[in-house]
This record gives sequence, C-alpha cells and structure tokens, in this order.
Amino acid sequence: MCAIAPWGRTTWGAPTSCHRGVTAQLRMLRELTEDDVFKRQADTLFSDSYLA
Repeated sequence: MCAIAPWGRTTWGAPTSCHRGVTAQLRMLRELTEDDVFKRQADTLFSDSYLA
C-alpha cells in the first residue's frame, strides 16, 4: 500500500482529526455499498495519519 503522506502533509498539513472523520465516513460507505474501493481509501488515509 502506498501512503499519501508527502503530498498530503505538504498540501494540507494532514490534520489528524479530519483524517479520523473522513476515515470513518469511508468505512461507512464500504459497509453501505460493499465496494472495496472505499475500504482501500480508508486504509490508506488511516496509515497516512496514524502510522507515519
């Protein structure tokens, strides 16, 4: 998996609270639609904001 850290941090400063909210929204969209694209996006955003 490729994190978006360098570009995201430079552009938006990677606000952790915003990442948390969007991650939760993407996970909910995955549950509602059963589309794995939302899971991959949530996982990428999660790793970008919590593990870096």
